[in-house]
Parts: sequence; C-alpha cells; structure tokens
Amino acid sequence: MKYKFSSLHGSQKPLKFVELTIRASTDQGDVVWEPFGGLCPGAVVSHHFSRRYYGAEIIPEFYKAATERLATS
Repeated sequence: MKYKFSSLHGSQKPLKFVELTIRASTDQGDVVWEPFGGLCPGAVVSHHFSRRYYGAEIIPEFYKAATERLATS
C-alpha cells in the first residue's frame, strides 16, 4: 500500500508525549487500550512502565512495523 506521507505513518506521536499521557492517567498494572494502534507507541510505553496493553490495528503494514518495534523495545 502506498501512502502520501514521508514516514510510514502520517500521524506518528512522539514517545515522550505518549509517555506523559499514560503516566499521568494510569497507575502500574492498569490497562491501556489503543483502538487505532498505528505503530503502537502506547504498547512501547506501557511495557516500560508496567501497564497492561491492548491495541488494534487493521492495516497490515502498520501491524508488521508495530510488532517489529515491540520486539526491539
């Protein structure tokens, strides 16, 4: 699939922004739900700060990139 963006995902969020949001609104052990995962920054942050994570992504390229990203984080 070809996208009009220079990066893989047109709405990438900085991890620091996602970290601030998750840490301000959850406690350790809480569940983070990311219904439109994209590259799943919520999963990366949740893993680092002991939150449980559930997410969804239907675009195969984004899902593949997210799983590779999580494997290396």
